[in-house]
Order: sequence, then C-alpha cells, then structure tokens
Amino acid sequence: MLRLTASTAWPREGAERGARSRHLARTQTICVKHLMAPASLRDGARILVERAWPLWPPTRRARVTMWLKELGPSEMLAEWFRSYPARWAQFASLYRAEMGANGAALDGLRRLMRTCPITLLYIMGDDEHTHAVLLADSILHGKGDAGAHTPS
Repeated sequence: MLRLTASTAWPREGAERGARSRHLARTQTICVKHLMAPASLRDGARILVERAWPLWPPTRRARVTMWLKELGPSEMLAEWFRSYPARWAQFASLYRAEMGANGAALDGLRRLMRTCPITLLYIMGDDEHTHAVLLADSILHGKGDAGAHTPS
C-alpha cells in the first residue's frame, strides 16, 4: 500500500474585503492499493482504475465502490508494459499522455477527494511501478501530458 498526500490552502469563506486573508490548510490523501489488499475503514471510496474488470476476486471481497475504466492504461500500453517492465520511465510518459485525454474523469476524482478519502485500486504492476501511482500524483498535483504517443 502506498499513501500519497498533498496540502492545499484556500481562503476562508466570508472574509471581509481588505482584511488579511486567512487560509485553512487541508491535507488530501490518496491511497494506492492492489485489488487483493485488504480493505480498511480508512480507504474511503475504493476506485478500480483498470480497463478490464478482473475475473477475480469476488466483487464483495474487493469492496469496489466505483470503476473508472477510462483511467486505466489502454490495452495496447498495458500489454507493452507487461512485456517490458524495465521501461518504467517510458511507460510513465506514455500513460500521462493517455491521461491528458481524460481531464473530466480526473476532475471528477478531485471533486470526490474533497468529500472523502479515496483509494485507487490496481491489478497491473507493483506498489511503486503501477499506473495508479502516476494517476494519484496527477490528481494531487495536476500533472499530466497532452498529446498522444505510441509505444515502440
């Protein structure tokens, strides 16, 4: 399990004009877990971010709250990464390019994160080398490339 955090600040509502602006800080947390990792009360919304629904485990055991298949890597990119796992940096660049086309889904996750903790569930990769880590970073820090690339 990997837990990523970021602090954000926003002006207090109802602040008087001309008065010094006070900021409230809020820590936002996204947890990244393998689908088979046990669910926790701290997980909040458990979101599967894979293109294909897994044949295992039973849905009840996985406790998936939401499935956002459009945020998983394309089938071609996933297959390429399974064949060449040592090319993590290149995979990361290609996946960020794919994410750039899914801005609405990313914005939806950012809005959801304001209301509850979220846990991104993945199947492909390990705790450090999975698209879910890149996705969490993008949600927290607004990172993502535009443009399309094709793995070679």
